[in-house]
Amino acid sequence: MDGRLEHASEISWLHLSDFHFGKGQDWQQQRVMNALQRDVIGALEKDDLLPNWVCITGDIANKGLPTEYAAAVKAFDKLANAMGHDPVRDWFLVPGNHDVNRNSIGPFQKKQRQLFDRETVNEILTNAGTLSSFAERQSPFFTFTKDFLGAERAFTAKQPWRVEIREVAGLTIAFLCLNSAWACQDDEDARRIALGEYQVQQALNEARDRGAHLKIALFHHPFEDLREDDRVAVKDLLTAPDGCQFMLRGHLHDSELVYTKYPDSDCFPTAAGACWVDSTYPHRVNWTRLDLANRRIDMRVWSYAHERAGHWALDRRLYRNGFDGKISWPIPDSWRLHPGHSPQPPKASPSIPSTYRRWVQSRVTYSESLNLDEGSKEVRLADLYYPLDTSWETPEEEAERKKKEEQAAKEADRNARLDQGRGGVRRPLDDLLNFDDHRHFLIKGDPGSGKSTFLKYTAYRMLTNEASPCHPILLELKDFADWLDLSDKPATADSLLLWAEAELTSFGISRETLAKESQAGRLCWLLDGLDEVFVPEKRLAVAKILGQFNHCHGEAARVLITTRPHAWAQAGIQEALCLAGRVAPLLSLSQAGQRKLLIKWFEGASPNQGEDLQKNLARRAGGHPRIREMMENPLLLTVIATIFHAGKNLPEYRVELYERAIDVLLTRRFGHEAEHQNSERVPITRGLRRVARAMYEHNRVRSVPHELFVSWFRSTHDDEEKAAALVRRIGARSGFLRARGEPPEYAFSHLGFQEYLAALGFAAEADPFAVLEKHLDQGAWEEVILLTGAYLAKAGTHGGETFYAGLVARAEKEPEALKPLLLATKAAAEAPQGTVDAGAIRILQDRAQAWIANGKGEPEARQELGLALGRLGDPRLERNESVQWVKVAKGSFMMGSEAEEDSQPIHRVTISRDFYLSRYPVTNQEFAAFMNDRGYETEGYWSVRGWRWHTQSEAEFETWWQAFREKHELEEQVRKYFQPGLREPFFWNESKFNGRNQPVVGVSKYEAEAYCGWLKGQLDREPTAWWKMGEMEVRLPREAEWEYAARGPEGRTYPWGDAIPDRTRANYDVALRNTSVVGLYPQGTTAEGLWDMAGNVWEWCEDDWKEDYRARGEEARDPVGRVDGENACLRGGSWFNRARGLPAACRFGRRAGVRGSGVGFRCCCVAVPRAEP
Repeated sequence: MDGRLEHASEISWLHLSDFHFGKGQDWQQQRVMNALQRDVIGALEKDDLLPNWVCITGDIANKGLPTEYAAAVKAFDKLANAMGHDPVRDWFLVPGNHDVNRNSIGPFQKKQRQLFDRETVNEILTNAGTLSSFAERQSPFFTFTKDFLGAERAFTAKQPWRVEIREVAGLTIAFLCLNSAWACQDDEDARRIALGEYQVQQALNEARDRGAHLKIALFHHPFEDLREDDRVAVKDLLTAPDGCQFMLRGHLHDSELVYTKYPDSDCFPTAAGACWVDSTYPHRVNWTRLDLANRRIDMRVWSYAHERAGHWALDRRLYRNGFDGKISWPIPDSWRLHPGHSPQPPKASPSIPSTYRRWVQSRVTYSESLNLDEGSKEVRLADLYYPLDTSWETPEEEAERKKKEEQAAKEADRNARLDQGRGGVRRPLDDLLNFDDHRHFLIKGDPGSGKSTFLKYTAYRMLTNEASPCHPILLELKDFADWLDLSDKPATADSLLLWAEAELTSFGISRETLAKESQAGRLCWLLDGLDEVFVPEKRLAVAKILGQFNHCHGEAARVLITTRPHAWAQAGIQEALCLAGRVAPLLSLSQAGQRKLLIKWFEGASPNQGEDLQKNLARRAGGHPRIREMMENPLLLTVIATIFHAGKNLPEYRVELYERAIDVLLTRRFGHEAEHQNSERVPITRGLRRVARAMYEHNRVRSVPHELFVSWFRSTHDDEEKAAALVRRIGARSGFLRARGEPPEYAFSHLGFQEYLAALGFAAEADPFAVLEKHLDQGAWEEVILLTGAYLAKAGTHGGETFYAGLVARAEKEPEALKPLLLATKAAAEAPQGTVDAGAIRILQDRAQAWIANGKGEPEARQELGLALGRLGDPRLERNESVQWVKVAKGSFMMGSEAEEDSQPIHRVTISRDFYLSRYPVTNQEFAAFMNDRGYETEGYWSVRGWRWHTQSEAEFETWWQAFREKHELEEQVRKYFQPGLREPFFWNESKFNGRNQPVVGVSKYEAEAYCGWLKGQLDREPTAWWKMGEMEVRLPREAEWEYAARGPEGRTYPWGDAIPDRTRANYDVALRNTSVVGLYPQGTTAEGLWDMAGNVWEWCEDDWKEDYRARGEEARDPVGRVDGENACLRGGSWFNRARGLPAACRFGRRAGVRGSGVGFRCCCVAVPRAEP
């Protein structure tokens, strides 16, 4: 039951509909929404009539696009905050026809609707697979419901309608969220769509089975828009005596308040008007209240006027005869609504003195200090706190989930079964305080998962909320265990009260006061760290007292106990606490949670820089899977943020990151004394090194029993008892370890820590390579080997030289084996720059180049080696004329092809001058030099049109975009690819595209031109031999030049000849799932030595796009079209296109200012007229 409504004597909802986010200007929509909040929500709040719920009946989006739902979330969150709502709990919604993505519907699906009849509709709805094929057109809406309402309330293609239950004042209320748009597809939907008897009957059955007293149906379309046979059937079901009392709809953009009385039933079909910017439709919203005490139904309707900057007012024009925007009816007797007794909720008692409240508030208002390297800085906990998630579910939710699992199993639908069974619900941990039927919880989470922070924030919320019915009592259970040791009184249910009295005696709080307030439900006991009672016998004694207290004194109070999993698993603990069914496991941070928490953290450390710092950190961490895994833990995420913020970067190398992370964790968990030489820091680190190494050597990578762990941890001269005690402390407080069971088994909290600490253990050997050599072929050891080498190199020891010499020697010894070369290259790339012998690096670079150039092995293996070579330093990217440029001799060829209309007609073209093309597409490493040299800020590098595009204002772009989008019927989500003014390529931060020797992607033609302008300046300052021979220019190749270079005078079909494309010649058809490092396909080169002319990335050409060559005639000499138009030519195909794009004659046109993940470029160098190289 929702604790807010248990004692309610009335219930109410606000009915909204037809927003059409994405249609019209955002600022216009915002004006309507702001006025709604001010005039409707404000009026209801003033009259103390804020609704319990919000019901939205469809057309949230305009074209069913993800970007439109993003705008909806932003607007809805603002409305929800104004009403004090949590949409996950308080909002209900259904889709409309504008929530359908019409572009996703194929012709065959469209034709199927013509075959609909009553029987066919019900057959579709009863077959999950067939239904999914129709409902998938609402896929963005389903994703929106998952994000906005939570995974457990999300609509899906297999279940595109829902029944939601709410308990109020002894009444069970069912919201039937029906989907009338599952078959919508075009402007001819009227009289062709269906709700379906099956959908409606199933929803009514579920509501009945769950004991609903009141049923409220939500759907988008009026009955008149349904197929005739469907309209008759579903209307009869919904208005029957066992049907729905309220039916809420939208679609017609007008309000309707109707009381329909049948001989055997009473119901209220109501409609809400539009709530969007288009003034051609009425704007109306409705509010409904059931006053259970006075047995009245009250309704109000507001309409919107665009005049006077827009405002909402009660609508007196909807009906005649004195209608003033309000109307009331008695609750019909046929509904048989008899709410139970609803006593008032307990109020917070003044028995807890304000001095205690202020003392607790001083402990919980501020978070841990930030900027550890720059001095402390206090930050309010409320400014940093991000809600954690738990998988706890009520018994009713669990039963419902299992019912669905069983149903899926019966249907033999394994995927649905797995989806339903993964973790149950995901709800905010804060929600545990909203359940009155469940007042006691044990919160279980791993080290650093945020348990203690949650208790502190809960205390803070209660203290700063005057309406809170509870006072927080925040205590640490390890102190309770210590008190029990010293107490001479027997352990009873009173022991907790007596200890709390002793702790709080300075505030004048007595045992009697605590007992009285607990029994009255006015206290919330926040008891932290059951696992920090280290001795199992003492922990069990504490658990027994807590269980007795809950039973004898605390049934009405709220009690939240935190622990790590191993303490809960101890024998006897679960029975002692009596909290079966009320254990709330904490879930890892989602990516969205990581982003939001980091933004909050960085804003606290550096105001107004949160989003930029978060993006920079995400980019730096993107290429390190182990670091990304650590970021799922709130503590480790903030540790990484601390390290990053201290230097505005992450350490370049992982060994440095792990070293600093351990320093930070020791400081946080054991205090600043851990920094001193005489602290426990040194023995802790050494002991953990020994353990991590031993776990690998004994194949105990997962977990180790306590006794064995201690034996590995302690040195030969350590006291065993002291070592055991220290291990328990580390397991409870360090963040390095997870403990399970009693006696505990230990596992490292993150594999990255274990790998790093094991590497330290092996690095301490006189000859680490000799120890690890036998493990070089074992994949599980790869990270340990890489980190061992990196640590040795950083330390600058002789062992490092020997280690890398051993890896290189092994690679040379087995020249036909890729694995030794790959491991050695990765290891050298892992080491800090300048720490590995230059001769060893050159050997690895030469061998890696040779392996790639020879095309040995599968492309995936060469790609992995190529990326490692990029990190190590790819010599192929050195600025050297023999490496970088390929000469293409002048000549004639037949340009075009009959295979594609836009490549016609075939005609002779003469290229009258030699020119040079870059051997490879321009890479990220090369483009980074342009960026670092202020390429984006230097107008002289850019074309006139390009600089105008790059520097245009947001208003100018907005005007252009809206016209362009409307003309070409583009989805709003593609806007980002056209956005000017960026200072880096669009995909610069995405790890799958940003390898140093992968081609740069996400650049417009204008950026490619600017790079060419910059490169000319570089060559002017550092001229090569051939550059000195005459005046040269650097630009993009012209279409004719590009095709001539790819085909040669002989007219090859493909750059390599006429052989059919396959995976040995080019990267296409998503074979590698991303761009390949340049030069990966030796069998795909031209005879002249150009690489990657087919596949990998489309390449910008200088010419404007023309649909064909018909204007050229039969022969052309050095043809070039305009070069400053809005659309430009692309050549070569890409990694995600099929083989159709690979022929040398294939051409494609695109907006010059657009960026794509498959679009890059290469440079052309040519003598200007009257000068020869």
